[in-house]
Amino acid sequence: MTYPDSFALEEAKGLVDSADRTCVAVFTQKYLNHSQYGMGAGKAEEVKKAVQESGAQQVIVDEHLTSKQTYNLEKLTGVQVIDRERLILDIFYSRATTTEAKLQIELAEIKYEMPRVRENAKLTSGGERAGKGGMGEYTVDVKFRDLKRTGAILDALVAEGANQISGPNLTIDKPESALDEARMRAIANGRARADLYARALGMRVVRLLSVSEGGGHYMPPPMPVAMMAEARGADASSKIDPGTQQLQVNVAMSFELQ
Repeated sequence: MTYPDSFALEEAKGLVDSADRTCVAVFTQKYLNHSQYGMGAGKAEEVKKAVQESGAQQVIVDEHLTSKQTYNLEKLTGVQVIDRERLILDIFYSRATTTEAKLQIELAEIKYEMPRVRENAKLTSGGERAGKGGMGEYTVDVKFRDLKRTGAILDALVAEGANQISGPNLTIDKPESALDEARMRAIANGRARADLYARALGMRVVRLLSVSEGGGHYMPPPMPVAMMAEARGADASSKIDPGTQQLQVNVAMSFELQ
């Protein structure tokens, strides 16, 4: 859905192509600021019919939509609705080549999603959910990889209205290589100890009879204390102290001594 002039039409098609999506139908309307759907109610019904006939999985609107407009249109059509801002963020993220660039886009996505999360909670529940002290409560999970920018991400969440942050919880992204290294070291240590015991007994290690693993597991670091936004000064910057995280593998080995 876009505006009828040729420039807007071609630009909208270009954005859809850049986002690696296939356009199955195009609708235009002079005004996309109607309160219920962004587009007019009649045009929304046309879009709904096209979605049902084509099997389209998304509706893309070439304009900023409020949370309420997005919710109404998704409820009508039964598919995901993406507005212009969301589409551009998706394009930028798919083309970002550095961690820094991706992080900046993720921060922009947080700012984009936070008001929608609050509004969607009201719309889907028919009103604001009761929380502690009679205030509304909304939970958002945020995952990120660049630990150096943890403080900046927490500050962005607070700036968007988060007043209680639990975590962050730290995990190893891809632990298998670290676990394999731990297994190799455990086996080497086990063989070295077997040789030591054999020498102490005046014997030698003939062969390895069996090896079994008791299961690798994380040794998590202490979780940072959950913080309340109002406890920080206005100019303070969140800081996460460096630390370590351990992986542990238990290996049992049996050797034949002679």
